[in-house]
Amino acid sequence: MKKILVLLTIMVLAVSSVWAAEIAMVTVDMEKVFTTYEKTKEENQKLQEAQKGKELEGQAKLNNINKLKEEAMLLTDEAREKKDNEIREKIGELQKFGEDSRRELLQQRDLLWNQIVDKIKEVISLEAKAKKYTLVFDDKALFYKAESVKDITEDITTIMNASYKKESQQ
Repeated sequence: MKKILVLLTIMVLAVSSVWAAEIAMVTVDMEKVFTTYEKTKEENQKLQEAQKGKELEGQAKLNNINKLKEEAMLLTDEAREKKDNEIREKIGELQKFGEDSRRELLQQRDLLWNQIVDKIKEVISLEAKAKKYTLVFDDKALFYKAESVKDITEDITTIMNASYKKESQQ
């Protein structure tokens, strides 16, 4: 019986000390960290340049199709029919090129964005452990937070950008 009382007392003390421990909750605006992260800006610029390259390539294909249409107008009916078949084939190739290009660029973007989000989460986790935060919430997912809840968005952004600058210099 004494053993049970001792065990119960120890359990009550352990539970009460856990309840008494201060819970340090903070928030972070993931979207803001993502958009202000220098690597995000750089990768976005690269994706825009790749998109422009694809657009130029598509425009060149379209110009070729228009040239073929002009040539077709000058041909006899039989030769024009052959040229029209070639034009339809080129239009199909252009459509496929457009679809493939969009898909490729979206896949690239998604891969890069996921890598960046994973890096942000890693930095948040390291910062939370270092500062002994109990819980970290995404600011956008909250309906309400007291003013006393610390926002670490700027801290995370600063760490991310400093880390990126170091990586870029190496």
